[in-house]
Amino acid sequence: MPLKDHGFDIIIEKATLDSLLVGVDSQWDFHSSHHNLVRSVLKEVKRLLKPGGIFMSITFAQPHFRVPLLIEPGLNWSVCVDKVEGSGLHSFLMVMKDGDPGPAEKLYTFTSTLNVVPNPTWESSDDEAFLDGLNIDDY
Repeated sequence: MPLKDHGFDIIIEKATLDSLLVGVDSQWDFHSSHHNLVRSVLKEVKRLLKPGGIFMSITFAQPHFRVPLLIEPGLNWSVCVDKVEGSGLHSFLMVMKDGDPGPAEKLYTFTSTLNVVPNPTWESSDDEAFLDGLNIDDY
């Protein structure tokens, strides 16, 4: 993007990353071309943010699909996730700022790498009820 480095205090995106991933064959394939495009976008967001800036993402994606991308090496973001309940599909507010990605990695990924392996007992992402027990104040 033809914008100067570190020019923004806050960047907010709503479902833009979701739209970039809509054509992915499997949400578990973190190495797809769609995921690589999202990585490029996140690097641009990082470049555009001032030190101490905040990136807010409003998404329909379950955290275990999005957080692995948000904690990629080089981004150096802490990630705070809050579930926004609605009458239909729930959404999530994810807030990133400079910090330790470790707590988010422990909460939302299944391994310490992007070679995520889903729990074979799950029928679908709708069955992943462990997300209902998350307390954002724990970290």
